[in-house]
This record gives sequence, C-alpha cells and structure tokens, in this order.
Amino acid sequence: MAASSSLGRVERLLDQIERSNTTVARLVGQIEGGVSSSERKTLEAEADEEQTTTRRSLDELKLAMKSLKKSERRSVGTRPEQCKNDFERQRGRLVIAKEAGTRESLLGGTAAEEERARRERLRGTQSHLDGTSGHLSDAQRSLADTIAKSSAVAETLGGQTESLIRTREHVEGTQAQADIAASHVMDLRARAWTNKCILGFAMLLLLGANIAVLLYGHVLKHSSGSK
Repeated sequence: MAASSSLGRVERLLDQIERSNTTVARLVGQIEGGVSSSERKTLEAEADEEQTTTRRSLDELKLAMKSLKKSERRSVGTRPEQCKNDFERQRGRLVIAKEAGTRESLLGGTAAEEERARRERLRGTQSHLDGTSGHLSDAQRSLADTIAKSSAVAETLGGQTESLIRTREHVEGTQAQADIAASHVMDLRARAWTNKCILGFAMLLLLGANIAVLLYGHVLKHSSGSK
C-alpha cells in the first residue's frame, strides 16, 4: 500500500512539472515574440515564479523516486529525466530572452533591429536544439521500453530455468527410487532362488531317508525269513 502511494505521488509531481514546463514555454514564447517593456516584465516575473515552483517540485521528485520499487521505477520510465531536461531547456530560453530584452531596451534604431535579428537567429537555433532534444527523448523512451521488455523476458527465462531444474531434480529423484526398487527386486529374486535350492535339497534328503528306511526294513524282513 505504501509503495502504491509513493508511485501516485511521483506521478502527480511529474504531471505538475510537465504542466509548469509547458507554461514557461508559453510565457517565453510570448517574450520572444516581442512585447512592450511592461508586458515583458510581467511575463518574466510569471516565468521566474513558475520555474521556482518547478525547481521545488523536481527536488521533491528526486526524494520520492528513492522510495519506489524497481518495478515501479520501470513503470515511470524516463519521464523524470525528460522533465528535468525540459526544465533546463526552458530555463535557458528564459535567460536568453531576458538578456535580449535588456540589450534591446538599452539600444535604439538600427542597433535594436540588429538585436531583434540576432534574437531571431538564437530562437531558430533554440528551436533546432529543442527538436534534437525531442528526438533524444524519444530515443530514451524507446531504449527504456526495450530494457523493460528485456528485463521481463529475462525474468520469464529465469522462471522457466528454475522450473526445468526442479523437473530435472524430480526426475533424478524418481530414477534413484526406481534404482532402489530394482535392487530390492533383485534381492527378493536371489532370496527366492536360495529358498528353492534349500527346499529341493531338503526334499532330496527326505527322499533318501525314506528309501534308506524302506531298504532297511526289507533287509530285516528278509533276514527274519531265512532263520
């Protein structure tokens, strides 16, 4: 029950961090799109506050992950790493947007136009980095899925191996019992043969004794008749 509660807390923190990252991305996008000085300050303050909240949530997530079991961590996958990477990415965008706004407020005319052009190039570079990061995140998810499937297959094979070992041990035990039984049967056969030999010898002795008695009686009878 405690493990399920910990997993639910981790999932809630992940959802909260993902929403915060989305909010920061929207605010930074508005700043990069060009706004007035007062609007910029408001958007920057909101983004800073959102990032502070996200940072606390990431710290709580780090602690909560330690209480999860191995199977629960596999179910979470790479979401914690993705949330952290997205947080760092949006933080970098916000820093660049703030610096660009500061320089633009200090410049004017052509210099300001050049600064906006430079900012557009930076935005394009950041977009490219975001796309690359997205591909890396997809690769991480795919790798995590592969590892999870491999672990499941390994566990299945391990269970089958244990079953085969138990079966082999059972067969070996049955064979040993059969060998013992066969040995007992051989002993019984040997005893039966010995008993038959003894009985036959006893019958021969008895038969010989009877013949001897008959012969002795015949001799005595013949002797008496002669006198």
